[in-house]
Amino acid sequence: MTALFPVKALVSNANFTPDELKNLRLLLQQHGATLCEIESPECVFVVKSFFGDEFARLKIKGQPIYGASLFYDLVRLKEPLPATAGSSLFNRVFKGIVVCCSGMLSSEKEVIHQKVCWMSGSFNKDFLGRETHLVVGPAGTTTDKYKAAAGRGMKIVTAAWVHDCFRDQILHPVEGYRVPPFEGLWFSISNIQSAELRDKIDQTAVANGARFTDYLHRDCTHLLCDVPSGKKFAGAREWSIPVVRVQWLHDCVVRGMRLDETPYLLPDAAGDLPDAAVTATPPKTKKRKTKSVPTPGLEDKLAALEAQLAEQQAVLASRNAELAEAQSVIAQLKRAAAHHHRETSATIKIKLEHAQQQTHRFEDLRAEHAEVSATLKACEEELSALKLRRDELSAKLEEIQDASLCIICLSCPRAIAVVRSAASAATPPTTKKRKTKSGEPEAEPIKSCG
Repeated sequence: MTALFPVKALVSNANFTPDELKNLRLLLQQHGATLCEIESPECVFVVKSFFGDEFARLKIKGQPIYGASLFYDLVRLKEPLPATAGSSLFNRVFKGIVVCCSGMLSSEKEVIHQKVCWMSGSFNKDFLGRETHLVVGPAGTTTDKYKAAAGRGMKIVTAAWVHDCFRDQILHPVEGYRVPPFEGLWFSISNIQSAELRDKIDQTAVANGARFTDYLHRDCTHLLCDVPSGKKFAGAREWSIPVVRVQWLHDCVVRGMRLDETPYLLPDAAGDLPDAAVTATPPKTKKRKTKSVPTPGLEDKLAALEAQLAEQQAVLASRNAELAEAQSVIAQLKRAAAHHHRETSATIKIKLEHAQQQTHRFEDLRAEHAEVSATLKACEEELSALKLRRDELSAKLEEIQDASLCIICLSCPRAIAVVRSAASAATPPTTKKRKTKSGEPEAEPIKSCG
């Protein structure tokens, strides 16, 4: 029988229960592994989880680290330990899955890359078309990778899907982790006369991840419009903002992904008609109209003010872009903090369960000690009673011995004398007279035997 695990393995005791540790060591030995008791450069490490202080300590050593669940899966599938060229494997949850990332920071991509590989998956930095999943960040729906993945019907998910699969060691369905089709987009609308329809479009866009504004500005990503006319339409053309039909929004919602805008783009209009509902720029305070009075140099001052206003608007647009980017980074940091909190909570939970087990054990020992103390006290009381009983029996034994002695001596004249002497202790002693040879009685004192 070919050994599945021909390696020298050192099993870390951290987070394992005694039974889990015993079963794992037995499994490794049965399938060819040599167990090490001391860390050495030739051994691989086997751990229960890929987080916590123990994992961080072992990771620094640069030697392969394997999750315990990996060995159970390999035994179940009768597959040998894969050759990983010094890398680490946690489990086989992502076996056959190829992941690519889009629209996230490099640090977040690196975390996704590492976790995918730890779960036996593959990671491509560039989109090659062979991927099974695209992991999208806050601004991922505006990238070419997203458009290509959506066109191929690829599964598009958030980074939380990878984090949760890694934490729970199972492959979660992607339905609960799909990216809203309008994540990171900013819509405005034009030439929709029905207030009810406008509200419905607004609610649909926001419910699927978009932001909605009544006023078109440079930060808008799309203008929803079915009629190529109005100031908003002209402003969108000037600022190169795509103008798409409202049907594009409905189709994206039905498909659950952002579709290519090209088939839904609105052609250029023959002329610009006024759009009374909103203006092409963010709202400003309306000034009262007054009659113009010719003033020397007024046109130059007005031109300077317009140039200054345009400069300030450009600065404002730049600041808005920086603010949006900062908000995106803050959101990513919050998600990373939440993920770290979940992992830390899991570690604390394990330690708390261990502490509770020790507490229960202590309570059992204390109850056992109390029971033994009560038994010892009862034995001491019983011993005291036995001692009293022994003394009583000793006294009775002495009495019996005395009585037995007396019974033995009743046949002896001296014993009889002793008895009589005891009976006459309260009366004057008497003498026994006997006759002499001459026939006269003679007094003789009574002597006790013995």
